[in-house]
Amino acid sequence: GINDVAVLKKYLGVLREIILGAKFVVGSHGELWDTDALKLLIDSALESNLIEDLLEDLLAFFLEICKSNKCMNSENLMRIFRDPLFSDMKIGKLKNLEKTFDCCAKAMIEVCKVKPVTSYIEPVIRECHDILLKIPNQSSQRHGGHWMQLIIAYLKTGRKKLINIAKEILDEQSLVKAKVLEWKDHLKEAIEMIQLVGSFPLSDMESNEDVSVRDIVDAYADFLRDLLESLRKSKLISQVTPALIQCALHCLETNPVEKREILDRAVVSDLFDFKGHPELIGEVFRRMEKVLRSPAFPYDQTYLCHSVLTMLQEPMKGYKAANQIPEEYHKLIVSIGVRCLEGNVETLVGPENGGTLLLFIYQGFILSYIFLHDGSSPMSHLEPLMPHIFRLTREGEDIDMVSMAGFGIMTCVGMKAPQLLKDCVPDIMYFFLEKERSEMYGALNGMYKSNAEAINKYIPEMIRKLPQVSTTCAGLILSLLMMITREQPQVMSKNDFKGLLDFYKTNSDSNQNSTLLHILRNVVENNPSKWIEFFPIFLDDTVFTPDTLSIRCCLIVYTAVQSESRSEQAIDYLLKHINNPNYALVNTILSYLLLLGKEHRAILAKRRPIIENLKTTNVNPEIKSLCENLINIIEGKSVEGLSQKLQQQGMDISKLDTRVEATEKTVVVIGDKVQKQEKDISGVKKDVTKVGQRVDVVEKDLEETKEKVEEIDHKTMSNAPKWSRDVSRLMNPTADTDWRLLASRLGYNADDIRGWATQNDPCMALLSEWYSTHKTSEATHGVLTALQEMNRLDAAIIVENAMKMAEDVVEDEEFDYPSPPPIFLSYHWGYQNEVKLLNQHLQKAGYECWMDIGQMGGGDKLFEKIDRGIRGAKLIICCVTDKYAQSPNCNREVNLSVNLGKPMIPLQMEKMEWPPKGSMGPIFSEYLFVRFFQRPGEETKDDRYWPIPKFQELLMQLNYLKVLPNESKISPEYSKWWLPVTETIVIDKKKQTSSSGSKPQANQDSGGQAKTSSPEVFLSYQWGKQIQVMALYQRLTGLGFSCWMDIHQMGGGDSLYDKIDKGVRGCKVVVTCVTPKYSISANCRREVSLADALKKPIIPLLLENMSWPPDGPMSMVFTELLYIDCFKDENLQLKWEGPKFEELLSKIKANVPGQNQLGAKQSAQPKASKEGTDIKDDMKSPVKVEKKDSSKAQKKESVNQVQNKSQSCQIL
Repeated sequence: GINDVAVLKKYLGVLREIILGAKFVVGSHGELWDTDALKLLIDSALESNLIEDLLEDLLAFFLEICKSNKCMNSENLMRIFRDPLFSDMKIGKLKNLEKTFDCCAKAMIEVCKVKPVTSYIEPVIRECHDILLKIPNQSSQRHGGHWMQLIIAYLKTGRKKLINIAKEILDEQSLVKAKVLEWKDHLKEAIEMIQLVGSFPLSDMESNEDVSVRDIVDAYADFLRDLLESLRKSKLISQVTPALIQCALHCLETNPVEKREILDRAVVSDLFDFKGHPELIGEVFRRMEKVLRSPAFPYDQTYLCHSVLTMLQEPMKGYKAANQIPEEYHKLIVSIGVRCLEGNVETLVGPENGGTLLLFIYQGFILSYIFLHDGSSPMSHLEPLMPHIFRLTREGEDIDMVSMAGFGIMTCVGMKAPQLLKDCVPDIMYFFLEKERSEMYGALNGMYKSNAEAINKYIPEMIRKLPQVSTTCAGLILSLLMMITREQPQVMSKNDFKGLLDFYKTNSDSNQNSTLLHILRNVVENNPSKWIEFFPIFLDDTVFTPDTLSIRCCLIVYTAVQSESRSEQAIDYLLKHINNPNYALVNTILSYLLLLGKEHRAILAKRRPIIENLKTTNVNPEIKSLCENLINIIEGKSVEGLSQKLQQQGMDISKLDTRVEATEKTVVVIGDKVQKQEKDISGVKKDVTKVGQRVDVVEKDLEETKEKVEEIDHKTMSNAPKWSRDVSRLMNPTADTDWRLLASRLGYNADDIRGWATQNDPCMALLSEWYSTHKTSEATHGVLTALQEMNRLDAAIIVENAMKMAEDVVEDEEFDYPSPPPIFLSYHWGYQNEVKLLNQHLQKAGYECWMDIGQMGGGDKLFEKIDRGIRGAKLIICCVTDKYAQSPNCNREVNLSVNLGKPMIPLQMEKMEWPPKGSMGPIFSEYLFVRFFQRPGEETKDDRYWPIPKFQELLMQLNYLKVLPNESKISPEYSKWWLPVTETIVIDKKKQTSSSGSKPQANQDSGGQAKTSSPEVFLSYQWGKQIQVMALYQRLTGLGFSCWMDIHQMGGGDSLYDKIDKGVRGCKVVVTCVTPKYSISANCRREVSLADALKKPIIPLLLENMSWPPDGPMSMVFTELLYIDCFKDENLQLKWEGPKFEELLSKIKANVPGQNQLGAKQSAQPKASKEGTDIKDDMKSPVKVEKKDSSKAQKKESVNQVQNKSQSCQIL
């Protein structure tokens, strides 16, 4: 080869002039000769180790070739620069690596600026990239800048292969370990990369037969994902938030459909830090409003829902109330809402009622915005939305997604800003009376004071509807009438009064009748003379029940007091009940006799012996005192009697004055006496005045006494808050979701519920008991949660508003919480020492854990600290034992973790049944446990109680869930924990043979007692189909089957989850009523998962038209099952007759033996085996029912396959 650099450069210059000259033709023989000459020159430089001196000239020549429109298409020329230049370059023979790195990097950056970068240039860049990676990198300052510029250059090309190279640079471990890519030193470049990904024009992207625009967008999205992950690890994500938001907005503004993958990577809620960048909120709302108002925006593309909603919801998280939002933002948000609602209902829900982006924005953003208004700020800016909301709710009253949102808004606005609904009373009354929407009660209740006249017009209609509507609706109508008569009793007409009495005579609901009588009392008290004609009815015991006597006393006395004959009848009637054993009732009767005796003393005097007898025989001091007062009235010893004597004395004085005038001629004789009499008269007048004042005071006291007597039926000591009475009015009327279900949800048993049912106000008694045994804040939160789960939004709104009104009473305590540990250890205190040891080993592995004994210091702040610990953790480790599954505190921790969506890893700390019995069963049935106790042969030499491979499995699971350790705290013991532990697997063939031949035995409870009888058929459904499933329940029970349905299981005392667990375990077959809502319901998913885990036969009924198997987590369970089509015939779901029902009946009979023997008690099915791995021979799935003639060999093979699958899942 040539050893002289000058000669090589001379020949290179000659070749450069030839190739770049006008005579060079691509594809000619001359091209081959010239490229061969260039190859020989490069080979000679490589052979003589002079390539380093020639490299800068060669790369400059390569750049000129790329810029030449003629030469850039020469495949032969490009191949020479790839091979032999870069492929044969030996890094070990280079003397100045720094110079080589700088030279190659700068050249590639310039090459990437060439437009376009052809497929011939890409391989050269790839080879050069490999050379750059082989050169040792020294520091971020020295080489990091080059790498950042290379990434930016590759992104600007729009070529898929070069974008992938940019992604490889981010993931290159050699660069990460050498700390070359230090993002804190290159934050500006990172921001530029994010902007490039979001703003790169689609028109400039490479597009051919092999690579589409979608492929390039996916490449950009993958790059953005890895870039954000690197920035997250460097804790710099908040500093790039503005760029990330700009990237997402640009994608939405230009082409959200094509760029949806980039949108999904950019729009991640935990990456948006609006608190640190409040100036971005206004820009986001302005640009989103413009985007959503664009006619070209694809509202039918629902996959954009997550991105659009996140962009709208995240800026709002910093506002706790509407009065904190600037006025400009209010206008923009309302404009967005009007855009969503200004079309018809078809535009909102789409052709198949599945919903469009407009509906999701309405439900997920506008609804939350409206609920931020707590009444402390004006709500006038919501006025443009209200006509659209009412119109759409009316049009879509049969579409739950539309109607539920509309009803919720009406209730909220009606209670907080009733003036906005002044023109909407007819619509609200339509929904309330015609459609029986209980949600409207809250709206009417809130808007009555400002719209009383409009609502009062509907009193006759409400009374007319009472016999026609459901029990729940009738109770709400009566509650509304109660509020109306309390505010304006004069609006009730005689026809209305008579209508209420007629309804009372035919109604059997005691709670409703009690409310109705209170309404009548309000009306009668206001103007007793108007209702005298109803006095005989009030005295008729055949019309009223005995428990109403307390209220009837008021009606009787007020209509009788103005007439002597009626008063005599009333006194006789009251005295007839004076010996009642109920002291409270007797107290009320005597109080009303005081009122009648004041006006008609003579009538009462004739009955004095009865009163004296009561005073003598009764031991109650209050009753004795009232009897004494009655006797005083009869004897005239009362203040009223003294007043009458004084009046008589005044009359005598008047007669004396007349006689004095008649004897004026004898004044001289008796003058002195007259003067003395005048003085005496003056003194007497003063005494009369004083006594008159005292009479006024006494009359005032009597008025107060009268008011107290009138409210005596409400005067009960209660620990419940003042809003409890409003909730009680809603919950007392009998319904499927009345106070009894609330009591069951709060954990009370059947005896408690029966006890409260005997009281006048059972819901009030329940709440009083609940608040007396719980802290007020915890009790209120429990009631609110229970009401929301029951879908009693009308009552939940009352509680929620009361809580919001109390927020400003005191400021929240400042709670300085250190950085919360990423792992929360949930355990039962019986295993405290074991969990402390686990905590120590996790700390050795680099993990910081939250454990209550290390965090407690506040006494009664236990629940607060646990709440903060769970909310701050990334993952929950549940140390499960039998006592853990039964512990109320552990149940709270698990339920809170599930509601917050926290990942959980269950550790089985002892040999036990899986999933565990009780309320945790439906939750843990979805999880694979880690066996964390030792079996024979797994013992360790130290104090560890777990098998060593299982701790390694736990660490791998933590790593998979992206809970990363602090590498600086990892002890040598766990420095290489990821290396697998070699295990020797020995199969005992004798044991296997004997175990396969043995028959499974039924398990027993831990106490050794046999399980009690349970319903044979478990009905699993979503509450939207409650009416249809209730009909199925009645049909099956009529045929002799015992069925489990949640609304009929209110008296157990355990939680609802516990009842579901017992119901599924004890049943023989599970009937699942599948709908789209059922498939996405978390509670329904738990029921199906538990049934599948226990190997219960499952019979799916398809109640609505949908794809099979349903989308979501249930698809794995339902894939192999054959469903029964029940959605085509609407009458089938109401009557449950016909071929489809017979098919269901045959499958149930196949799994419920002996069902024709009515009254026979069926023993409970054997429980699932310990650790959830055994399979019972007598448990058959619906698929096996169809194939019950299969051979025993096929059954045995199926069992082995399931066992192998279970073992594989546990290994995973």
